[in-house]
Amino acid sequence: MENKYFISAFIEAAKNPMFQHRWMPAETWAELVNHYYKPPINLLLDSKHLLTAIARTKWFQTALETTGLIDEEISIYKNRYRPYGGKQIYCFYSAPSGAKPTVKENPWFNYIDYGEELLQTRVTRTNTLQLSTAIPSEADLAHTRKRKKPHGKIEIDLSIEKPPLNAPLPAASLPAASLPAIQTSYWHSSEARRLFRPLATEKDVVEGIDNQIELLRTASSTPHGYLTLIERGWGNKTTEDVEDGLTEYQVWLVRQKIIVLTLSLLVAKEKMESTKNWNSCCKEALIAATRLGIKAGTHSRTVHNWYQDFRTQR
Repeated sequence: MENKYFISAFIEAAKNPMFQHRWMPAETWAELVNHYYKPPINLLLDSKHLLTAIARTKWFQTALETTGLIDEEISIYKNRYRPYGGKQIYCFYSAPSGAKPTVKENPWFNYIDYGEELLQTRVTRTNTLQLSTAIPSEADLAHTRKRKKPHGKIEIDLSIEKPPLNAPLPAASLPAASLPAIQTSYWHSSEARRLFRPLATEKDVVEGIDNQIELLRTASSTPHGYLTLIERGWGNKTTEDVEDGLTEYQVWLVRQKIIVLTLSLLVAKEKMESTKNWNSCCKEALIAATRLGIKAGTHSRTVHNWYQDFRTQR
């Protein structure tokens, strides 16, 4: 049920002309679905969920690996690329039914699009896109996730036949997929870079988060420190002009946002390595903020939007 929902959401996003004619990684497609269609929290998509759903949906996987024809409206093509020293990237390209990927002078992987400008677009309740696919109930999801137990007794032959003394050693026959994957830090992943957006001058994602936290702390440390954040979006206006243009409520709201974002990033730095779940970090930060008397923001999605604005303007 869960996989069916993910595939339907992916196909619907692929039909959107905004997302077509681009080779985009699985994680970018997942972020676009979450950003523009805002599915329920328990059905937020990531690259792992998307790739798993594709692998378990045989008709869809077959279409991707052959003609690319999904239905009368859309064609989706799949490709993969392993950068030198990096992990394999699975990319997908959508186009109107029957249209092929645009051929350019350089190999396709030179044009991988991470959708930065699409993900920077502000999406509010009024312009959120709607998925036509039905949202599965919790009962359906729970039933789907139950593992089936094998019936009857299974007998396994554990006997080992000894080869002759002079027999040559057998060549390794295990497929590469059965070998344990090399685990890399979440902070070095492309998903972490796209979420936390370190600056070009910052050596990695962790340094970017540290600098973001420091910027927020500085904004909280003095009576008018919050103005250092607001002025970034006010062009050539002076501090006095900015301050005069804000109501008391707006000042109160800005200060509360700063505290919630600081808490969210602190939780993320501590737990994202293991959980890889930004949404849960935002939820935990909201719980802590509520205990402090912070009233602004009651939903993790709100914190997502605040953070997107902050990381874009800093």
